[in-house]
Amino acid sequence: CLSNPEVLQICIEKMKQTIEENPLFDVYSMSQNDNPFPCECEKCRAIEEQYGGHSGIILWFVNQVADAIKPLYPDKYIGTFAYQYSREAPTGIVPRDNVVIRLCSFGFCFAHPLNECEYNAEFIPDIERWSQIAPNLYIWDYVVNFWQYVAPFPNFNVLAENIKLFIQHNAIGVR
Repeated sequence: CLSNPEVLQICIEKMKQTIEENPLFDVYSMSQNDNPFPCECEKCRAIEEQYGGHSGIILWFVNQVADAIKPLYPDKYIGTFAYQYSREAPTGIVPRDNVVIRLCSFGFCFAHPLNECEYNAEFIPDIERWSQIAPNLYIWDYVVNFWQYVAPFPNFNVLAENIKLFIQHNAIGVR
């Protein structure tokens, strides 16, 4: 429950400990669970309403962790996903300058460039909005075929166009 102040304090302490024990990294992850089940308590829903959805409460939470970390580790970043239920950018809140947003292209067509396929139409407004508010936007290029998980995915024909799209929207990294 991201609205629980005790959870915030636990996460801040765990993040400090993680950075202390693993100082060589630049970005440390504080991301949503890999499932479609965000907290639905009354307090969380109120924060989501204030900030435009699930991404709003996640960013509200991550910003607080980033604020606590910055004085101790000014060269470190806190990363979070814009993924599944949090892919749409929030309103009324922006990432701190030490927050990395990893926008995931999960669930889209990778046989065609992201900006040229009707199945990808929902992704374009997301990258446009995040690029307007996120000073550190990375793309998690989620190219996978879950039916043939270990098989290579033939996306070489779209990589150049997709990378151009990412650069056009101020992305500073692709995974």
